Amino acid sequence: MEAFSGDKNDDKKAKDLENKVDLLTEKLKTAFDPKTDMTRFRWSLSEEDTADEKLGHCSACKKNISGKSVLVGEDSYHETCFVCFHCGDRLESKYYQVGGNNYCETDKEVSLPLCSSCHLPLQSGSLTVNGVSFHPHCFVCSVCGNPIMGKFITKEDGKHICEEDFKQSK
Repeated sequence: MEAFSGDKNDDKKAKDLENKVDLLTEKLKTAFDPKTDMTRFRWSLSEEDTADEKLGHCSACKKNISGKSVLVGEDSYHETCFVCFHCGDRLESKYYQVGGNNYCETDKEVSLPLCSSCHLPLQSGSLTVNGVSFHPHCFVCSVCGNPIMGKFITKEDGKHICEEDFKQSK
């Protein structure tokens, strides 16, 4: 938040901020009006909206954006530049972000790490043991083959043994 000391320059800043808040309030009212044509709506802080208003730079091609654009977080794209990182197809509805890159429905798992056992993509709920990742059901005892749900021992050869099988081997 800006601090104001009370001089004329600060009075001007305060008035400018007040005008911007008023303008944004009016923009919000317009945006929520069901009669508003959102295809032509602009979130500009300037008093006058123009047809060739600049909307910043495209995060993909770095050129100025005017007209329709796609806003993803703090990134803006030309509609034609918002594409899948893997296949290059244009992203029009559902998309996924992995590692800061955008992916289509088909390629959403391409960049995910793979399970060390089954080699399928890992999603939430995976576990990592000694730097190696697994699905919970793929992290199994090398003796009995059951998923390891509790304590385990890592042998010198890197294989894992559940606590029960370790006790029986002694």
